[in-house]
Amino acid sequence: MKKALKIILITLIVCISISLSSCFFGGTVVWISKEEIIDIVTQNIELLNEAPNEIKSIDNSSFYLKATNKEQIDYVSISLAPVYNRVSVSLIDDNSEKKNITKIIKSKALFKVLKIEGINAIERYYSSSGRTCILFDCGGSGIGYYYGFYYTEDNQPIGWKGKDVSFNQYKNRWIYSEAKDTEITDSSYNHLFSDNVNIYITERITDNWFYFEMRD
Repeated sequence: MKKALKIILITLIVCISISLSSCFFGGTVVWISKEEIIDIVTQNIELLNEAPNEIKSIDNSSFYLKATNKEQIDYVSISLAPVYNRVSVSLIDDNSEKKNITKIIKSKALFKVLKIEGINAIERYYSSSGRTCILFDCGGSGIGYYYGFYYTEDNQPIGWKGKDVSFNQYKNRWIYSEAKDTEITDSSYNHLFSDNVNIYITERITDNWFYFEMRD
């Protein structure tokens, strides 16, 4: 009898944990289309416009690495924390690897943004020229396909994860590929995705906000 009660108790604890995890962290990752991503931006633009200032105000000084050279990393990843009105901020390095340095901060806009279905995480990058890119991760295939949207202060497109790159323009899209450095035509555009090379495509949604997809 005691053994049966113990099993029931453990089962209840597991179920409650799963339920809380789903509540706090948004549950299962949802796959969304380009059109749905654009809708997320246009329907939540006032809230999204509050996010950049809140992200830029994150105190970098508490993220100094415990190293002799006191190296500072400005790339950060932001996700929901298991506390109301709090987000978890983690360092990420140049190779997109999270460092074991995380803090939980109080948030207004970021917490609400991360509760929007379809947004998995927020990342902040600085380009080598000093431009700011705030990237909103909306998912990926797990086999080198990523998509979402991002914000730039100067209202100009920027490369994958805030990289300074030279774009080729095709209609309303900006395209970067290591294998394509000439003008893109209708014919060459259709072959971009069959060349097995890194392709980054971005297009404007509205002022300062851009859709992106990355295939590597």
